[in-house]
Order: sequence, then structure tokens, then C-alpha cells
Amino acid sequence: MNDLISVIVPIYNVQDYLDKCINSIINQTYTNLEVILVNDGSTDDSEKICLNYMKNDGRIKYYKKINGGLADARNFGLEHATGKYIAFVDSDDYIEVAMFERMHDNIIEYNADIAEIDFCLVDENGYTKKKRNSNFHVLTREETVKEFLSGSNIENNVWCKLYSRDIIKDIKFQINNRSIGEDLLFNLEVLNNVTRVVVDTREYYYNYVIRNSSLINQKFSINNIDLVTRLENYPFKLKREFSHYFDAKVIKEKVKCLNKMYSTDCLDNEFLPILESYRKEIRRYPFIKAKRYLSRKHLVTLYLMKFSPKLYVMLYKKFQKQ
Repeated sequence: MNDLISVIVPIYNVQDYLDKCINSIINQTYTNLEVILVNDGSTDDSEKICLNYMKNDGRIKYYKKINGGLADARNFGLEHATGKYIAFVDSDDYIEVAMFERMHDNIIEYNADIAEIDFCLVDENGYTKKKRNSNFHVLTREETVKEFLSGSNIENNVWCKLYSRDIIKDIKFQINNRSIGEDLLFNLEVLNNVTRVVVDTREYYYNYVIRNSSLINQKFSINNIDLVTRLENYPFKLKREFSHYFDAKVIKEKVKCLNKMYSTDCLDNEFLPILESYRKEIRRYPFIKAKRYLSRKHLVTLYLMKFSPKLYVMLYKKFQKQ
């Protein structure tokens, strides 16, 4: 446990969740931690809770800043992190006791730049749902990028990963007025620098708490469309090298955009022309490309959306209610 892991925790008005989050970090079996608590302008008792923990644990560093949003708080944490490895934990979530030990062991054993673990969704009643099937993969850079873009084994999220500082030290989260897609865009920059990645989903170690303000529960908005636009226009280095996979990723995000609309029954006329253009693009996307560049799950989704959109909407809404 000689390697220092910096754990960045952005905080904004989460007094009801913060104790559980911080406790789950400081009680890890991997103890060589630098816990960076970034108070992003909270107006509740979050600061009081943070200061209390800082007094009792020398591994905790507390910073308070003017509210700038999640991406800005994470960037602030990155500027102050000194660890060899970097992790992110959202302040309304909590982690299992051996999470950092597992990820660090995988990075060391397989000489990897990133270790990813599985997570589960936790609702307000404490019900948990494991996110993925149990698998273990050691991936090369090419395999990692292809699987990330196709949606096969690697998640968009940063909080289920442990990063080597060397591959992210010059990368920042994009700051704008939107709150969707920050993790995806960050990882698209990071993956250009990787050599090897370990994905271990045999057990879940991260608990993603679903509350009313969680991104998973937010209604469809211009933010969803903005992410697609940024993906299409941003000059990612990976875009040239993996152009077909990147095009498939854009199609997948457009499908997710439509899914969000279906799940919230959004009928705002402002968005309908754009969403209709997405539907047309999805229907025109060659099935032979979909078979090659998308995961099975997304292939089935695309097939239904192309050839039986009404059935797809009905099945999607039914699945969402379960």
C-alpha cells in the first residue's frame, strides 16, 4: 500500500448523504489515501460535516470554493491531488470497503493505466441492482477504445475507475452550462493515453444512489442534445483513428437521447425537429455497420428503432417501469 491514491469528492448540498459517503472512503481496506473534499458552494451543513471529519482524519483535505458545477469542482480537486492514482466519488454515493484495494491490485498485477469495477444502482428504499454481468478483461489500448465506443464493456462514468495520474495529469473536465456527458468527454481524452486497462465486474464495489436530482432521473432537456452536438464537433484525437466506432458512438448517444425523451414523455415542440432528424439518421445507419461497431444490446435497440419504432417505444417504457 505504498502508492498514494487521491480520492476527489465534489460536494454540493448533500448533508443527508455525506456521512455515509465519507465513512465508506476513510474505512477502506486500502488506507494510503488522500481524500480531497471540494465544497462547491454548498448552502447546507455540508461544510460542518467536512470540517468534523478533517479534524479526526489527517488524510482528509478540505477546500471551499464558489459554486462552479461538478466539472469545475473535479478540476479543482485534480489541481490539488498529489497521489500516484486518482479516483472520483460522488458525494451522494458510497463505496464498498475493498474497492480501492481491488482496483489497485488489478492495476499493479496487470501493469494497467486504468482499473474499472462494477457498480450497482441503489434506490431510495435501499434496493440494489447490479449493473453488469460478471466478467474480467485485460484490454489493450485498441481494444479499450473500441469497447468504450461500441458500449461493450467499459462505462462512460469516471467514478467506477481508478486512473494512473500520468495519463490524466494534462486533461481537464470540460466546463460549460450543461451537466450531462462530462465523464464521457473526459474519458474520450484519457483513452488516447492508455496502454492497458483492466475491467473487473465480478463483484460490484460502487453504489450509485438514485435520488430525485440524480442525472438518471432528470427530465429530457437541451442538455441531452448538447452532448450529441459536442460529440460530433469536438476534435478528439480518437475520432480520426477510430472513425467508424466514433460514428457508432454518436448514433448510440442519439438513441439514448430519444430514450430519454420517451421515458419522460417529452413533447416540447422546441426539440421535435432535432429529435426527428435523429430518428432519420438512426434509420439510415447501415445495419452492417451496426453489427460490426455496436454491442449486441445496442444492436437490438437499433434494429427495433429502425424497423419497428412503435414496438420499441412500448417495450422501452415497459422495461423502464420494472
